[in-house]
Amino acid sequence: MKDNTMTIRVSKLPITIGTLHRVETPTDAIRLISNYDQLQRYVAEFGDVEVVKDDDGWKSTFRVPEFKEQIERYNAAKAIDCARYGCE
Repeated sequence: MKDNTMTIRVSKLPITIGTLHRVETPTDAIRLISNYDQLQRYVAEFGDVEVVKDDDGWKSTFRVPEFKEQIERYNAAKAIDCARYGCE
């Protein structure tokens, strides 16, 4: 089976007219990147991390393996708060 995983540095994402990249952050948020200014702000905030393209149906999301543990910890803490205070 051929592995079609695309792994690149976030700074190398191709920015073209009409392109919208969905990129993970260390929380449950997804950052939308469609221009160089947004790309530069992402790199300034999170670093030039390695991203892996994840085709999840009609949209693609770039996952950040480096953030995996942080996201899991964030989600666990969020679940505890939701159990305690309720969620919307």
